[in-house]
Order: sequence, then C-alpha cells, then structure tokens
Amino acid sequence: MVPHNVYLSTKYDAHINIEVCNNIRAVKYLFKYVYKGHDRATIEISHQNDNATEGNVVDTDEIKKYLDCRYVSASKAAWHIFKFVMHERFPTIERLQYHLPNQQMVLFRDDDDVQEVATRSAISRTMLTEWFKTNQESEVARSLTFDQFPQQWVWNRKLKQWTLRKQGFAIGCMYYAHSTSGERYYLRMLLNCIKGATSYEHLRTVDGREHDTSKDACIAMGLLADDNEWDQALEEAGVWASGRQLRDMFASMLMLCEVTNPKQLWHAHWESLSNDIEAMTRCERADPIVTLPEDALKDRALYEID
Repeated sequence: MVPHNVYLSTKYDAHINIEVCNNIRAVKYLFKYVYKGHDRATIEISHQNDNATEGNVVDTDEIKKYLDCRYVSASKAAWHIFKFVMHERFPTIERLQYHLPNQQMVLFRDDDDVQEVATRSAISRTMLTEWFKTNQESEVARSLTFDQFPQQWVWNRKLKQWTLRKQGFAIGCMYYAHSTSGERYYLRMLLNCIKGATSYEHLRTVDGREHDTSKDACIAMGLLADDNEWDQALEEAGVWASGRQLRDMFASMLMLCEVTNPKQLWHAHWESLSNDIEAMTRCERADPIVTLPEDALKDRALYEID
C-alpha cells in the first residue's frame, strides 16, 4: 500500500506514487551529480563460516553496512586520462579583505624574527590600502566602490597591487562583520556605499565634514536607523517605572537591541535613570538629608547598570 492521488492516476491512466520529500536525501537523489560527488560503492570481503548452523543468530554491523565508499568507473577514468574539464565555477569570486588602520592580518613563520616581520614594507600593503592608492592615481577607479572593484581590476597577490583587468569578470565579496564588532562593522558599511575613497579619513567625510568614527559617518549618511523607538520607550516607562527598572531596561537595550547612539540616549534620560540614587544613598548612609551632585548621580547610575 502506497500513497496515491486519484486525480493524477485517472488523468495519466497509470499507477503514481505520491510522497512528501522532506529530507536532504531527496535533493541528493534529484541532483545526485552535484550532491553525491564521486561515484561510490560499498564493498565488503568476508570469509564464510563453515561451522555456522541454521538458526544461529548473526550479528549485523550497521556501521559497516552503511559505509559509503568510492570507486572510479571506466568513463570517469577516461575523462581524467584525456584531461577533460571535470567541473567549472563561474564567475570568479574575489574575497576582499578590509581592516581598521594598522589592524591588517600579517602572516609569518614560527621561526621568523618579530622585529624583522614588523619592518617589512609589504605588510602595510593590503587590498584596502592599495585600493586607496589606486583611487588616488586613477580617475577610472574612482567610479567604483570597494566591492565593485574586482569587476574592472585584478588583485596581484605577488606584487600586492591592483592592475586594470584585461579579460574575464569577477565579483567582489567582503568578509562578514557582525553588528557587534564595532568600527569594523561600520567600516564595511561605508565601503559598500562610498566610491573612490582615497583614505580612511575620506571614508569618514560626509558633506565636507570629517567625522571621528565610521559609525558617526554612517549616521550622518542615514545608513543607520535613529534611536527614536528606544527614546520613546524610556520616556514612556519613566512615567511609572522606578530608577532600578529603567536601568535594567536600558541595559537590556544595550545588550539585545541595536542602539545607534547609546551615549546620546543616556544623556537624554539620565535623570529618570538615576531618580532613586539619592534615596538609596540616604538609606545606606542613614542620613535623611544627604544630597548628591549631578556627576555623582551619573556615576552611581552607571555603576548600577554595570
């Protein structure tokens, strides 16, 4: 007994087995030449036990039974002998490395002298720094963002420089940066948007103004959402919540939500976040008339958040 569909069986006048495929094995079967890899077979060589009698229990080794082995067929061997192309990947993907100033990756051997490695001129030449240099020298290069650069330029790994592409095509792909990785995340965001940058300072310049951090530049460009929703949440909760509850809420926002400007949010609500600090201090010191200056209130509130 197998599942069947009356409509399809009647339409095609044939027995049709209908099943739901919800396992990767179904995809492997449908696209076996992509997912299976090389041709394979399971082979086992064993000796017959002449002393075995009918009725004896034979242990079954499920691991050996399931073993997935490989064999090379005659057609595959001929394909290798004639050096035919086995597979092709298109288009070429160029992995683009980016980094903050003087934080590039440096490769060296265990027995290399650290001082000698640090003075190598090649370590300061990376994909990103050479992109800056190429933009300074070539007007054609300034029309592309960093991730678009491999479409018209080729990275020479030996010479560590970009050269104009003469043939072919490639797609640039920058390494992923998590939103919690700080300036590296915002640098990646700028590299995806700004064309023809000649330096880190150029990347951080928006409408003629150079910003201190990449994050500030992203905010000025409108690449990041504002903190209006978090501002309204704290303002609404400040009507009824205690200072301790507001501080817990503020800490949760910093840890779990993508707050664009925590410092600005703190300065906008520090009074409500610290409205119980004086009362706590009076209880601790057993002094009902003690008062604290503004800086002391802020410091104690930040300490409680930590």
